[in-house]
Amino acid sequence: MSVTLERNQKLLEELAGKFGGRSVFRWFLSLNEVPRPSYHTERATEWALAAGKLLHPQAVCKRDARGNVGIHIPATPGKENKPAIVLQAHLDMVPTVAAGKTFNFEKDQLEMFLDNSLLRANGTTLGGDDGSGVAAALAIAEDKTLAHAPLELLFTVDEEVGLEGAIALKEGELLSDRAKYLINVDSETFGEICLSCAGGAQRRLSLPVHRAAVPAGWRRVRLSLSNLVGGHTGLDIHVGRANALKWVSLLLSENSEALADTQYRIISFNGGNAHNAVPSHCDTTFAVPADKITAFVTAMRELFDALAARWKHIETKVPRLTTEVEAEAPKEALTFASSRALCNAIAAIHHGVWTWSDSVETLVETSESLSIAKLGEKLDLTVYARSSHTTALGPVVAHLENIAALFGGICITEGTDMSGWPAEPNSTLARTAVAVFKDVAKKEPSVISMHAGLECGIIMGKFPKNGMEAISVGPTLRNPHTTDEFLDAHSAVQLYQYLCKLVEKLSE
Repeated sequence: MSVTLERNQKLLEELAGKFGGRSVFRWFLSLNEVPRPSYHTERATEWALAAGKLLHPQAVCKRDARGNVGIHIPATPGKENKPAIVLQAHLDMVPTVAAGKTFNFEKDQLEMFLDNSLLRANGTTLGGDDGSGVAAALAIAEDKTLAHAPLELLFTVDEEVGLEGAIALKEGELLSDRAKYLINVDSETFGEICLSCAGGAQRRLSLPVHRAAVPAGWRRVRLSLSNLVGGHTGLDIHVGRANALKWVSLLLSENSEALADTQYRIISFNGGNAHNAVPSHCDTTFAVPADKITAFVTAMRELFDALAARWKHIETKVPRLTTEVEAEAPKEALTFASSRALCNAIAAIHHGVWTWSDSVETLVETSESLSIAKLGEKLDLTVYARSSHTTALGPVVAHLENIAALFGGICITEGTDMSGWPAEPNSTLARTAVAVFKDVAKKEPSVISMHAGLECGIIMGKFPKNGMEAISVGPTLRNPHTTDEFLDAHSAVQLYQYLCKLVEKLSE
């Protein structure tokens, strides 16, 4: 596997000429010549192993069964007995392509270009999340001027699809028992130092439904709610954005006609598309008696208008509701009792903040998101709970299990529950990271905690005997996972310079 540039040498010269940081940009551009969408990172793993062998004649490079890579760089003479410093990032990227563009993320190379000081890709994600972190770690390991403790580079795979590479780590494989200071390079604003992230537990409530023939004289209505803002179920959960699943269940069960005992029978109900996204759309079809259709749909619209008015300061887009009465009579639908149970189940599941942190002001400690609803042979509801304290997830999960039991269903664990990472602002690593930033940047960093998933908590949990301390930092990266993603080139160099000083200080 070659790590030399094949097509981006000119871009490297442009970046290095304007911003310096040749080593950082060389590694980043080289990695971006390797296709690496999540679940297809085999070539990126080989690339990282090849890169590691170039860093030091005594570098130890290894991979695990999942494709994660560990690269151990010996300490500078005299620093051998210092605690090892871990520089950690992930190799995979989110494969998003612009509408109308033909691009195969498993084969094609990204088309990168410099837009003033912003590095972008043409019609695709850039992969700055987290190729920039990989590049920074390799550049530091390559720097022969640094006096450093043992360095352990850890590059995980499949982070973007549930932190799966980190979950697969095993004690005694890629990190040594001396690995002490864990520096995750996967944050998105230079000048921020993250000291905490949330763990998570994903559950699917599978609830029974009952169908029966629809009597003559009923008509079918198709309803679509869309254009809600949505957002991240961790970073945005405290904002209180509208949940499309909740809105549609309310439109069905709480409109004035339904409250006046007009029966409705649900035929289909589907909304949301990801466990970590607040659902911004929901579609349903349902049946009501033909002589009640006009009044029922009118009542739904009146309730929709009331909901939109209540959320107008949060829902900055304009929510859209469309309804269509179909000529075809429905043959089968959920019974009225089962339809009401569907709406009640959605209403029973909490969506939003459960508790706020006692130690970090404005930080959500525990939350829960109702993310996906799919009506098939059963009603499946996907719920994602987060907390920076892993023990807090137990009561939330128990609550979901109780709800499932009340509706005659089961609560199914999906994926692996992930450890939270509580804030430790007085740790050696945190205090040193803040002091070094102040010295280098001549200003205070923004010390934050994040109610979202980072790999730190999982990695620390995988190596409990090490007593690790952790922080997360990164360059300024915006619009990740979208075709508008960009990396601020100047911040990538600033990050490298900061990390060099931090590594040296931790090695004293």
